[in-house]
Amino acid sequence: MKKFSMVAAATLLVGTLFTSCKKDYSCECSYNDGNGNKTSAAATIKGTKADAKKACDALNANYAMFSDVSCKLK
Repeated sequence: MKKFSMVAAATLLVGTLFTSCKKDYSCECSYNDGNGNKTSAAATIKGTKADAKKACDALNANYAMFSDVSCKLK
């Protein structure tokens, strides 16, 4: 039983180390609205950092109709 507990604990530790960390990321975008006004927007994205980066890049594409678009993951 003691051996089983050690193996189970080791398996849990390894599984924890190799799973992706999902947390909240903020994507902040700023752009010129065409009337000379600098506008900003923010979105919260829950997931892995790679998924949040993809989503933030997609937001950047959504604001492409405006000039001076800049979306950054924070």
